[in-house]
Amino acid sequence: MVNKNWALMAVFSFLVASVVTTMAAQTESAPGNASQFRTPLRYDYYEEKCGNVENFARRMMLRIVQLQHNAPAQLLRLLFHDCFIRGCDASVLLADSNNENGTVERDAIPNRTLKGFDFIDMI
Repeated sequence: MVNKNWALMAVFSFLVASVVTTMAAQTESAPGNASQFRTPLRYDYYEEKCGNVENFARRMMLRIVQLQHNAPAQLLRLLFHDCFIRGCDASVLLADSNNENGTVERDAIPNRTLKGFDFIDMI
């Protein structure tokens, strides 16, 4: 059990660090005056808006990994596919809400084999 928790926390920490680093780099390199309107990411951003969200996400991740041991690999692959084209913007996580098949990145041919969307929906 300790090894599973350690592995989960290592993957979760890697995912968070990757997203934060990529977003911070994109914010710094924004063209023109657009960068003045962007605020840098903070670790405790949701503390003021929803104080328990990070603990909630961590607990849900622990529960998900206990139920399905390959979940960290699926989520890491989601992150890779999201960051591959235009940076880590979570666009691959967006579902087609208007039933216009093929209009969102999630439905693109390279992303059709991705798994783990159900975990994101749970969180």
